[in-house]
Formats: sequence, C-alpha cells, structure tokens
Amino acid sequence: MENPKKLQIIGALVGSLLLVGGGVFTYTQVQARDSHAEHTHAAEYICPMHPQIKSDKPSECPICGMDLVAAAPKPAASERSQGVQAAETEYTCPMHPQIKSDKPGECPICGMDLVASKAKPSAHGAHGATTEMPAGLEEVVLSPEQLVLANVKTEAIQPRMLSAAITAPTKITYDETRLSQITAWIDGRIETLHVNATGDRVSKGQPIGTLYSPEAVATMQEYLVAQRSYKQMRNSDYPDLAEGSKSLLDASRQRLKLWGITDSQIAQLERTQKPTLALSINAPSSGVVLKKLVQPGQYVKTGDVLYEVADLSQVWAEADVFEAQMKDVKVGHRATITSPSYPGKTFVGKVSFIYPFLNPETRSMKVRVELSNRDGLLKPDMFVTAQLQAPGSQVLAVPASAVLDTGKRQIVYVQTAPGTFQPREVSLGGKAMDHFPVLSGLKQGEKVATSGGFLIDANSQIQAGFGVEASEPVTSGHEGH
Repeated sequence: MENPKKLQIIGALVGSLLLVGGGVFTYTQVQARDSHAEHTHAAEYICPMHPQIKSDKPSECPICGMDLVAAAPKPAASERSQGVQAAETEYTCPMHPQIKSDKPGECPICGMDLVASKAKPSAHGAHGATTEMPAGLEEVVLSPEQLVLANVKTEAIQPRMLSAAITAPTKITYDETRLSQITAWIDGRIETLHVNATGDRVSKGQPIGTLYSPEAVATMQEYLVAQRSYKQMRNSDYPDLAEGSKSLLDASRQRLKLWGITDSQIAQLERTQKPTLALSINAPSSGVVLKKLVQPGQYVKTGDVLYEVADLSQVWAEADVFEAQMKDVKVGHRATITSPSYPGKTFVGKVSFIYPFLNPETRSMKVRVELSNRDGLLKPDMFVTAQLQAPGSQVLAVPASAVLDTGKRQIVYVQTAPGTFQPREVSLGGKAMDHFPVLSGLKQGEKVATSGGFLIDANSQIQAGFGVEASEPVTSGHEGH
C-alpha cells in the first residue's frame, strides 16, 4: 500500500513542476513577443532617393514610386545615454552610403557587396565638447575600399604665387586719337580728285585733289600787287609807306596760308607771277580713307568734309570685363591678344584706360588696350580674345577642385584622420590659376579632399538627413548647402 501512496506523491510533485515550468515558458514567450513587437515597431522604412520620406511599414515613395527600404534602427534612449564606448565595424554600400548593416551582405538597391567601414565616432569629445558642423552636413568616415572606389585624393594647403588672369571677349576699334578729316578750307568747286575710293591709303602732305575758288584767285592777285608795291616802297624816303606796303604783303600771305596754300605754292606764285586757278588739296595726315564724301564738280563750302581718314598703325582693343572681375583689372596690366585668324600669333599691349561706366545690358565694363599694328594684321571691328594678367602675390591657396560652391556658401572637406573628413565652411577670394586664395576657414598644412569631394559631400548630407548621430529623429529632408 505504501508504493501507491509514494507514486501519488511523486506524480503530484511532477505535475506542480510542469505547471510552474509552463507558466515560466509562457511568460518568456510573451516577453519575447513583446520585445519583437517593440523592435518591429521601431523599424523605419525610407526612400533611397528621397530620405525625407519615412514610414513605419513597407510601402512605396509617394514622389518617385520606389519601394521603401529598411533603415538601420536607431538605438534606444537608454543606449544613447550610455554613449559610444568603442568604434564598431559596420557595412555600407559604396554607391548608396545610406545602406548600412552590422554584418556582411548585399545592397538591396544595386546588389553590390557591402564593404566594411569603421562606425562614425561620436560628435562629442572626451570632455563633452561638441564639434560644430555646417548646417546639413556631418563628418564622414570612409573605409580604405571606399577611398579607392571614390578616387579620393588630398592635398595640403600651402602658400602659392597667384596672379589673376582674366579672359575677356574683345573687339578691335580705331584709335580715336588717330582719326582725321580732310575738309574744304575755302568755298569753291572740286576740279579733280586723286583719291577715288574708300580704303585707299594716303600719306601726309599728299595731294588728293584740286579746287577752284574765285576768292582764292583774287587773294593771290592781291598778294602779287602787294609784293610789287613793297618792292617799290621798301627803299622809299618815307618809312611809313614802306612799312604799310610790308604789312599789306604779310596780310595777303597769311590769308593764303589760312586757306591751305603751302609755302611752296606761294613761292611758285612769286616765281610765275600768275595766280593758280586750281588749288591743291593736301592730306593733313597719313592713313586709310574710311569715307569719301565728295565728287568732281561738286561745290563745297568752308568746313565741308571731303574725306575721313584713319591711321591704323596703332589700334585699340576694347575688352568686355564682367562686373565681378572689375576689382582685378588695373591700368598698366599686361594684355595678350589672340585671334583665330592668326593661330599661334599673339599681340601684346597694356591696359591704358578703364571706362568709368558699365554696359547695362551685358553688365560688363570696357577696358581699353593699346596695340601696335605696323603690319596691319588687326582690322577694326575684328573679334579677338584678350587675357589680362595682374601681377602675382604670395597667398595661402586651396585648389579649386577642393571647393564645393553652392552660391550661398563654399565648403571644403578637411582630412582630420585617415579616412575621416570634416566639412568646413570657408571664405575665399577670386579664382586665379586653378586656385582660390584663402581668406578664412583653413590653416597652412591642413589636408583637403581635391578629388572625390562630391561622393564625400553626398555621404555627409545623407548622414545628416538620416540623423545617424542625432538624438532626435529628423522629419524633414536634408538641407542644401
């Protein structure tokens, strides 16, 4: 009888243990399910192309229609309060850096193998100080594989000899100080013309035509009479008569000279003692005829323009310099002119004048360069190119390829450690010789990314947009620079 009682007692104990075990197992399952539900609720889905689009369940992007992909869940508040104790290894896609994983795998967008990179360190220093970053950007850490794939190159900031070189569209024009007009010095009729076409060359003093003037003929007759009278009176016993005849002769001679009659023509008049019916018209300067405004037989008045002449042995080149480049141009700067009409040939001059006004349509300023044109290769109204060169100066400079200019600010990425790049907002001067002079934001010896900057910048913006290190979730899209 004792054995059945022992069996009953043992069975009761086993049943109690099973009941307790079942309750513990059930409680553990509930805890695991609750934990899984909490983890599932914490998962976030984003659009790879529009990271501002977020959802707590799989769906499509309302902008581009792409499937949302799961983003790495953010740590709990208790975990964030503990801080990052050590750098962990994470895996990212070289082409889509927003894809991150704690283990090797493939990118869900392009299928590339994820590559290992160090987890981004905390923005807080050892003493709790926070590193200031430009708005919308974060520090970027790239693995050696990513550096190779992005072709990232760096260069140290050093002083350089920079000189501003401005290339400007230019037009050849006449030297206005070498323009002249041949005019009628007296009323009369054009008898003959020796220069009959536009473009003909004339030399200073060259006869270009003849003119008949009754008034000039009368004055020449008066001159001959005054000359004979002076010869008779110069030995007179009355000095006043001799002096009066001399004054009349000088006055007649002066009138002839004012009408363009030369000393040689007056000498010829004295020899022949006959008035010249056709006065010679002489060119006052050398040059090329721009306009012929008279015909034989035409009556002209004093001051009428007969020809317009330009001396093309020297010309002006007027360069259009844009408003933003005005500060780099000074009188005396060297200018080099090139033309597609003469490959390999250059014309050198200096800036002689800067016009004190702008062209309101092109927002450009004209700069005058004086050029020697003895061989006549440069023609007025020819379009050429001018390069204006300012004297150089030694300044701290950053390569132009390292600068990301958005129009509102200028950003460079400074290498603070191997593979680590920090965005830096800088103030720069005007571009010269593929470099920018540094006004503020960089120091000598600092290394900046000169190649692969766009990938670094995209990674920086994506990390800032996803709020990888932010304590609060980001609900709006990443800002532009």
